[in-house]
Amino acid sequence: MAVHHPNRTQLLGETLTALSAGWQRLKDRNEFKPVFGWVRTTEVTRGRDGSAHPHLHGR
Repeated sequence: MAVHHPNRTQLLGETLTALSAGWQRLKDRNEFKPVFGWVRTTEVTRGRDGSAHPHLHGR
């Protein structure tokens, strides 16, 4: 999961909260029920223009 985030660090926390809520909705779906375990990491990379690219890695 990924979202584009503009160069506004004061809103990055809100974006990460929304991204986490999206992951929660995904894992609450019936299609996710057979999954016995998973690992999730959160990463924020920066573009040359200073924009943030928050995203999740799930496996």
